[in-house]
Amino acid sequence: FRIDPNNDAYNWTAQGQTFAVNWDLESDVVLGYYGEASDMNDGWGDVYPFVVNALAVSKGVMKNASVGLHLGSFYEDYGGYTGMLTDVFGTVTVLGGTADKVSGSLKATFGGRFADANWQGSQTWNSYFVSVAVGIGI
Repeated sequence: FRIDPNNDAYNWTAQGQTFAVNWDLESDVVLGYYGEASDMNDGWGDVYPFVVNALAVSKGVMKNASVGLHLGSFYEDYGGYTGMLTDVFGTVTVLGGTADKVSGSLKATFGGRFADANWQGSQTWNSYFVSVAVGIGI
């Protein structure tokens, strides 16, 4: 993801891994847990961990497309602060298939992140992100 903290001269970018456990509910609603472990790079070669734990909710809006929300908290190692996090995103299923007992998919997600640690004297870590996910359903 691309980060733009307030009043910062660094060129922040990040990459990492995500993990999600989701339960399909009625009417194309999905509820689950979202976890992320990323490494933020300040553009000068320094790397800092950025960890997210959040509740995930999404709703299908048309065939192979959904919109959703992550609500949770984050920890950033640059200043050692925690804060509240909200992601707003859209997901498109690029490929999908089903066999007898297993289904699989390849999805692309695009979103915006609002991550604020100002209440502790730190900064905001607002950003936008793009991710590709492989999913397996049983």
